[in-house]
Amino acid sequence: MSGFATAPDEQLAGGSQLIFNVPAASPDWLVQCTRPAAPLSGEDIAARMGQTGLRTVEVDCDQAWIYPGDSAAPGIYALHHDLLTAPRPCLPTLLPCPTEALDPFIQRQLAGTRLSYEQPEDGALPAFALFEQPGQFVSVGGVNQVALDGPLAFLGAVAIRAGDGIDVETRWQVLDGPVERPFSLIGHVLDEQGAATAMADGLGLSPLALQTGDVLVQRHRFPQTSGDSVQFETGAYWLDDLSRWPVTGTPGAAGIVLTLPVGAADDQIAVNKVRDR
Repeated sequence: MSGFATAPDEQLAGGSQLIFNVPAASPDWLVQCTRPAAPLSGEDIAARMGQTGLRTVEVDCDQAWIYPGDSAAPGIYALHHDLLTAPRPCLPTLLPCPTEALDPFIQRQLAGTRLSYEQPEDGALPAFALFEQPGQFVSVGGVNQVALDGPLAFLGAVAIRAGDGIDVETRWQVLDGPVERPFSLIGHVLDEQGAATAMADGLGLSPLALQTGDVLVQRHRFPQTSGDSVQFETGAYWLDDLSRWPVTGTPGAAGIVLTLPVGAADDQIAVNKVRDR
């Protein structure tokens, strides 16, 4: 990876570091979180990555995550350091603690990545870190793919306890991208009669950024929602006319209703990532 010294595999007590310039596979893509700001400009990426043809995507990581489509190809996630833990010693060794995301949603998505560069303070560039994602394939369990009359297919969902509320993470496969028509993904909590009691629709990136084969994780947040399970409706609709995407092969169906058990964050993995062999 040109332009950045990779993070060491070992660090010494007192903050001294063993620095290695470890050759890394040339990434095919770079995903940047836009909150509080994307840390790298286009010029920074071109100058420091030292390669052409790199696919770049910006995503609001408070709402969503993306696994770019050619999942056998390695890539990089770039996060502003405000999203990460500050450097600090871990007890009892006093060695530096691992750098982790402050938001459990982001930390779950980073499972399987490797911290390859960290700049914890502002300098010529804002404070940020790079996480390498090795070549992998993305597998999703739970439910079978549900095709919709639109450019995405539904892959599954998990419900996770989050403070005094519940987060639901829906997973989608892009069937045809980029998508030039704006749309939103549905997230509704339903009561026993099927009426919506809470809504959290959204899309955490530009539809123009999507490419065929991408896996998208959308986060639907429901504060002050409790229970051991949740009745949840999802689907999608176009924003220009609010028309829902029908479920393919099910006449009259314009939504997917699931009963989801609510688990602890440590028990749930929104997308299971397995290194490509």
